[in-house]
Amino acid sequence: MATMFSNQSGSTTHGSNSSLVRVLRDLKAIHDLAMSVTTRRMSHRILADFYDSLMWSIDDMWQDAMEGRLVVDSISVLRALRDVQCRDLLRLIREPELHRDRIVRETRLMRNILVNLVRPQSHNRGRRSKTDYIGSHSLS
Repeated sequence: MATMFSNQSGSTTHGSNSSLVRVLRDLKAIHDLAMSVTTRRMSHRILADFYDSLMWSIDDMWQDAMEGRLVVDSISVLRALRDVQCRDLLRLIREPELHRDRIVRETRLMRNILVNLVRPQSHNRGRRSKTDYIGSHSLS
């Protein structure tokens, strides 16, 4: 079964954005684990570990966006992903009854948001305005 995270022609890597690549890798790990869980107790612990790794990667991605190393279309969407979608995923992981389909759906949604949110930097080279860089936006 092909997963929705297959890396065909670099479509999910967006150049050298390593924080994005790590986030997508962690989402893939959670997705794949949810698809193949065998024991509930073990899967909750492993999913929680992958979730922790995902949050570290998202924090790095947030920092990259704030410092202008990563170009995104909307800081609000990135903030919602970090503050809302990640909490929803954690809630699903912590539920006593593991709902694979909901975890898989949530990881797919997060992946699709990220792939559509992050701009490939090679396409914008030489044509960037100040507002292209999230680091130039005020968060206050």
